[in-house]
Amino acid sequence: MNAPKSSSSPALAVGIVGAGYIADYHVSALRAVPGVEVRAVCDLRASAAARFAEAQGIPASYGDLAEMLRSEKLDAVHVLTPPNAHVAPALQILDAGVDVLLEKPLAHTLAGCEALESAARASGARCGTSHNFLFTKPYERLMADVSSGRLGHLDQIDIVWNKELGQVKGGPFSAFMLAHPSHILFEVAPHSFAHALHLTSGLAPNTAATEITDLSVDARDEVALPRGLRFFRRWEIRGWAGKTSVRIRFCFDAGYPEHYVHVRGSNGTGHVDFENNTYVRQEHTPYLLDIDRFVNVGHAAQSALTQAGATLGQVVLAKAGLPVAGGPFAESITRAVRCFYDTRLGRLDARLDVALAKGAVALATRAAERAGLGQGTQAPAVSAAPKTVVPQATGAQRPDTLVVGGTGFIGRALVRRLVESGVSVRVLARDPDGAPPELMRPEVERVRGDFTDLASVVPALEGIKHVYHLARGYGNTWDEYLRWDVAPTR
Repeated sequence: MNAPKSSSSPALAVGIVGAGYIADYHVSALRAVPGVEVRAVCDLRASAAARFAEAQGIPASYGDLAEMLRSEKLDAVHVLTPPNAHVAPALQILDAGVDVLLEKPLAHTLAGCEALESAARASGARCGTSHNFLFTKPYERLMADVSSGRLGHLDQIDIVWNKELGQVKGGPFSAFMLAHPSHILFEVAPHSFAHALHLTSGLAPNTAATEITDLSVDARDEVALPRGLRFFRRWEIRGWAGKTSVRIRFCFDAGYPEHYVHVRGSNGTGHVDFENNTYVRQEHTPYLLDIDRFVNVGHAAQSALTQAGATLGQVVLAKAGLPVAGGPFAESITRAVRCFYDTRLGRLDARLDVALAKGAVALATRAAERAGLGQGTQAPAVSAAPKTVVPQATGAQRPDTLVVGGTGFIGRALVRRLVESGVSVRVLARDPDGAPPELMRPEVERVRGDFTDLASVVPALEGIKHVYHLARGYGNTWDEYLRWDVAPTR
């Protein structure tokens, strides 16, 4: 483990692995932690790492993790890759004696969790997992009531996640969560599994997670996806933690969004609404029944209104450019990251600890088994950048037309019209295997590449006479636009 830093010591140097959307939240969170500096970012796509570093003002970017660890003297690294790409980079970082904070889940298999746990123990480096919804203020208020005994003995825990999953309709269909019917249990469900285990772990906030027994699982509403994939949009998982019943429900179809934890105790109830960022407690008062009901309803309404106003005010201040988290989701990540650095030199908060994170993966594994689905998960290599491969044409005519940005809404329509007109088409895509159904046809040649990475574009241009360019480089400023849109196009 890295030595503690005194007030006069240099700032803790932190690296980022994975330049996806969640990386923005982590960088913002890190900049809210005193004595921490983000020094480098690494991504398999070196161009993506470079873009992210430039946009965020990070000094260095890399396309290879080993090179980043050799070149930078880092105290900690945040691993923000897909679930099935957690273990390999995290092991590499831990073996270098550097602390790791992973986005949930800890790993996509129990074997991976155990490997990370063993590596952390051997190296002395810390390994934490961010289940960020455990750090929302409403949930912490619920846990305070549970821990103090105010709600009494926990009788029932009901956890609901009802949110449409856009990837089911639009892809990419090579995403980990869609690659096997059980993968959603390791991608989205760990949020809810962590809540169930944390609530049932005991009344003290730093006790280890318990096991939920007598598990039963229903997976319903199956839909067929491209490439022969299957997905279940509705899940119901039931079990017991001692005398406490636990019920977890997921719906990934369209409808009114809900995300909440409801706890019924012998003395009262607690309800955390993550969508609205509120916590409401109801308990008996010394008054007569009708007055008791009035007081409870009035208190709940007043409390919810006050919390809603505070949330709106925080969002408005963030949009005005003040240094506050932009909303409940951003704030919860900020608080999780802050907690990691506050406790990394002592005992990690139980919400970040391997015990809870491994328990969530174990629960996902058992739920997949009870549903009769298994896992079928394999992790990709992470040390080398993906190669651009131009496949041999299946027909007599090699493509003479390249479409860049063909996976988008307009791009798909364009490719369809070109093919209908008899044009032989090649599509450049970051993830050819995850292309939409319209592009998964024999007349369309799909190659891996990113138009901002010219090394991947050159082989895709072989035999091409015409280019339709519909991609964008994601620049946020004029200088970034010139570098990541204009220059590659030229």
